[in-house]
Amino acid sequence: MMLRIVALCLLLIPFFSSATVGYTGQVKKYSIEGGIVKFAVCNSDSSVCRGFWFKPEGDYAAAMLSIVLTAKATGDQIYAHGHAVADNPAGWQYGSNSRVSSIIVNSQ
Repeated sequence: MMLRIVALCLLLIPFFSSATVGYTGQVKKYSIEGGIVKFAVCNSDSSVCRGFWFKPEGDYAAAMLSIVLTAKATGDQIYAHGHAVADNPAGWQYGSNSRVSSIIVNSQ
């Protein structure tokens, strides 16, 4: 019985240690400064926004940057998925920043 409890606890630790964040909407604002891309995904009436960021290093990050800029220009919705981390960059107006790990475009 004790072994089952320990095994269950070990399985649940990853779910509580890194909270995942996902949000669907339009890219309303972005900035590129200090080697960090920051962007805001907002709902249809722009009343609720969530901030995301990433470092544009490597081919995958370059593709994400392209998606963010294209979605901003076209007005397409995106789904951004990321992880809340302790070392979020300062100076961004959206307090609920998450380091983005993937972006999916929802073309209209």
